[in-house]
Amino acid sequence: MANSEPRVAEPDRHDSSAVKAPTAARQGQKLGRVRYVLGISVALAVIAMIIVFFAVL
Repeated sequence: MANSEPRVAEPDRHDSSAVKAPTAARQGQKLGRVRYVLGISVALAVIAMIIVFFAVL
């Protein structure tokens, strides 16, 4: 099977000859639910630390 998508160079990488298809190059930009999961997790961790801090006092 031949890939008919045009290739895009990645100038930011150490290997300047690395090329990816446009769909593969965009995969890292889609955050979706991960952003919310990380935000809620960080918020819960901060709240837990505050509760522990005041419980120890």
